[in-house]
Amino acid sequence: MKAESAERLFAEIDGAADESRFSGVISVRLAPGSLFERAYGFADRANRIANTMGTRFGTASVTKGFTALAACALIESGRLALETAVADVVDAELPHVAPEVTVEHLLTHTSGIGDYYDEEVVTDFADFQVSIPWSRLERVRDYLPLLAEPAPRSAPGERFSYSNSGFVLLGLVVETVASVPYQQFVETRIFEPAGMSESGFFRFDRLPGSTALGYIGEEEGGWRTNVYSLPVIGGPDGGAFSTAADMERFWSALHGDRIVGAEWRERFLRPQVSLPKPGSFYGLGVWIADDAAGRRHHYLEGADAGVTFTSLHGGDAGVEYTLACNAPPSGREIAALLDREVLGIDPR
Repeated sequence: MKAESAERLFAEIDGAADESRFSGVISVRLAPGSLFERAYGFADRANRIANTMGTRFGTASVTKGFTALAACALIESGRLALETAVADVVDAELPHVAPEVTVEHLLTHTSGIGDYYDEEVVTDFADFQVSIPWSRLERVRDYLPLLAEPAPRSAPGERFSYSNSGFVLLGLVVETVASVPYQQFVETRIFEPAGMSESGFFRFDRLPGSTALGYIGEEEGGWRTNVYSLPVIGGPDGGAFSTAADMERFWSALHGDRIVGAEWRERFLRPQVSLPKPGSFYGLGVWIADDAAGRRHHYLEGADAGVTFTSLHGGDAGVEYTLACNAPPSGREIAALLDREVLGIDPR
C-alpha cells in the first residue's frame, strides 16, 4: 500500500474509533514500514486512567492459540501425539466424551463434545452464568463438572463445531502431560520464549498495574466491570492478558521458530478444516483466511463480556494488526474495515 493510501486509511481508522467512542488500542503495521498505533478511552474509568499502547488487555479466546501451541510443543518433544486419545491421559469421569476423541480432534474443534459455553446458544456474554460460580474457576480441573454436563453434538471427526469445552479439555491434557499447572506451562513455554514479558494469567481480584478493566454497558446507560461475568483467572479456552506489542512479539517468535520448530509451526498454521465461507479455514488452533490474490492470513480472535481482541498476521501481504477493546462497542467494525481495505478479505 502506497504511503498516501496508508495515511488515508489511518485517518479513516482514527475517525471510526473517535465516532464510535472506541476504548482500547489499535496497532496496524503495513509494508513497507507504515505504522499506526493509537490508544483510546480508559483502562480504569472510575480513576480516569487512560489506555496506552502499553496497557494489558484480556484476550478472551485468543488464548486458545496459546493453548494449541502448548500442545504442539509437547507433541514436538515426543510427550504427546495428535492421535493420543484424551481418555488415555485425563483421569476424570466425563460420560459424554467419546473414547475415540483425540488431541487432534480438540485442536481442530472436531471432537463433537458438547460445550459448557455454547456460543451458538449464548447471545448475551455479559449475563451468562454457569453452574459453578466464576470465582471458583481457578484451576483447569475446576471445570470438570461443567465438561460433564452437555450432551455430545456429533461423533468425533464428523464436523467442525467451535468448542470452549474442547479447549478446556486440551488444557487439562497439557497440564497432565507437562506435570505443571496449565497457566504456568503456557507462561514459561510460550510467553517467555516469545519475549512476551507483559503477558500472563492474572486474577481479576489481583490485577497488576497497566491492566485494563473490562466494562459492560447497562440498559440505563451506566457501566459495570466484568469481574462477575468471567472466571476469576483465565484458562485454556480464554482469559490471558496481553499487549499489542507482545502480540507483535508473538507472531515474530512463531515465524522465527522460537516457540516451536519449523515443522510444528507449519502444521499449526496449515489448514486442517475447511469452513463454510470460501477461503476460510481452521488450523491447529488458529483461524486462516485467503484473500482474492491467494495470500494467506492467520489470525487469533476472541470476544467475551467486556472484552474483544483480534490479532492478524498476513506474512505474504506484509500486514499485521492487533485490536484490543475493553468496553462496548467492540471495535468489530474497525477490524472489518482493516480486513476489507487492507487485505481485501472478509474472514468473519
